Amino acid sequence: MSKFPITLSIAFLLLILASCRTQQEATMNSLQKKAEPYDQFAWQRAYPDRTFDWKGWRNAMQETRLQETAVQRLSSCGGSNPVSWTQQGPGNVAGRLNALAVHPENDSMVLAGFSGGGLFKSTDAGTSWTSVFDENPELSIGDITFDPSNPSVVYAGTGDPNIPSIVFNGSGIFKSSDTGETWEYLGLEDQGIISKVVVDPNNSTILYAAAMGNPYVRDNERGIYKSTDGGLNWTQVLFVSDQAGASDLVINEDNPQILYASFWDRIRSNQESIIYGPHAKVYKSSDGGATWDVLGGGLPTAIMGRTGLAISKQDPNKVYAIFVDTLSRPGGLYKTLDGGNTWEAMNINGLQDAYADFGWYFGKVRINDANDDDVYVLGILCWRKTGSSWQIAAGAHADCHDLVFTPSGFRYLATDGGLYTSFTDPGPGFFTSWTKSKNLPTTQFYHTSYNPHEPGTYYGGAQDNGIQKSSVAGFNNWVQVFSADGFHTVFDPTDPNHFWAEIQNGTIHETTTGGDSWTFGQSCLGTTDRCNWNAPFFISEHPSHWPYSATYKAYASTS
Repeated sequence: MSKFPITLSIAFLLLILASCRTQQEATMNSLQKKAEPYDQFAWQRAYPDRTFDWKGWRNAMQETRLQETAVQRLSSCGGSNPVSWTQQGPGNVAGRLNALAVHPENDSMVLAGFSGGGLFKSTDAGTSWTSVFDENPELSIGDITFDPSNPSVVYAGTGDPNIPSIVFNGSGIFKSSDTGETWEYLGLEDQGIISKVVVDPNNSTILYAAAMGNPYVRDNERGIYKSTDGGLNWTQVLFVSDQAGASDLVINEDNPQILYASFWDRIRSNQESIIYGPHAKVYKSSDGGATWDVLGGGLPTAIMGRTGLAISKQDPNKVYAIFVDTLSRPGGLYKTLDGGNTWEAMNINGLQDAYADFGWYFGKVRINDANDDDVYVLGILCWRKTGSSWQIAAGAHADCHDLVFTPSGFRYLATDGGLYTSFTDPGPGFFTSWTKSKNLPTTQFYHTSYNPHEPGTYYGGAQDNGIQKSSVAGFNNWVQVFSADGFHTVFDPTDPNHFWAEIQNGTIHETTTGGDSWTFGQSCLGTTDRCNWNAPFFISEHPSHWPYSATYKAYASTS
């Protein structure tokens, strides 16, 4: 296959992916603004396939990688057409960080798994980082787990368990025997997104995996899987529904025969998006996964959305379960003190807006390993229970996805803006000492451009990190031009002080003062049209250099 068809098909696919929208997510205005236009409108016109061929996509990406590797080898042997890339960052912006794992015997060794950037390893508590997963086929990480009995061994589950409109499917589970330096494939490729990997603390050959499944289709390849030979072979031990996957899984470390699993109805295909359903339940096994019971005793019985779990290390009979409701808001936080027989609904007053009506993106609860009454809810911000109320617990980037505690008191927080670290806990309220990690080049860029009047200055529009700019010397010194979700930056070729910056929903801002002041645009180009989250925008090369954009109609600005 030639490079041109691959490039064309990838660009076409990215254009379609950017137009995705969910049907049920449209219940709230904030989601209506975020996901325009209707995903069905776009996907049903993605002729001829009505179901996205994610394995075909992966094969195309692997073929492209092989072609580029061959070109590099040809160049090293004196051939022509070398492809040479130099990392420019940004190291100080990072991107959506899904999962964290800390070495059980070394608080400074941390592995960070990104939604689209693979795995990075730090041995100095997040000061410097090394990429350790780039050679693998899928760079989306859902979970990372050290073997508690042999910390040299670590497992990574692939795929993005947050399942936003642009789906990052997984390719199974990988194992490292050298604390993450190198990786080998274990299996579960057909299980789509792996949301959790659990190792029996008394027997390293026994592994469990929670699989959300392939979000594009309804099938039976989802639920809880078990391996008794270190991951060489897997058996499905709990299946609930062809549209519900296992969103979380925890184990009783004192009695590893006891496990708790929670489920989430989630389909994200080219025809529909399901974000809640009747299978949002918590299950318990007392015999190593051989049999499971659905738990009641005070847990919700109504249709709900995403679910999450946390289990105490001090008293494993204490378990917390969090539910997202059908409006994508916090639907309840529950606690059991008797191993799941009865549950108490906890006070969540103050958390009503913690998810800003897109709770399917969050749905996680964490507890301090040293104090199982120290409870955290991860949402747009990190919330901490203080007495009978909730307070913001970290001054960090928005959208929190993981929080890890260490025996010496370190705290690592995963956000859409990368990793934040706190080495002390000043008590209730804010952690005042959170530090953002640099040297993490994992930003998810939608578009890049450069300033023709300053060719050494380049711009990038990034997921949840706005529009960033830098130059060759600025690996850790990128500067944000605009916040929110950034897309195109377009420059007037005749005037160095005149350019436009586009953020989500076709909102275009204009400056004639080099960015010192702005004329602010409105969403969808100020029209009532439906428009893309990632709307097209460019400037004509011909005089009079009109800028062009589009909703479902094409527009030009002549002023």
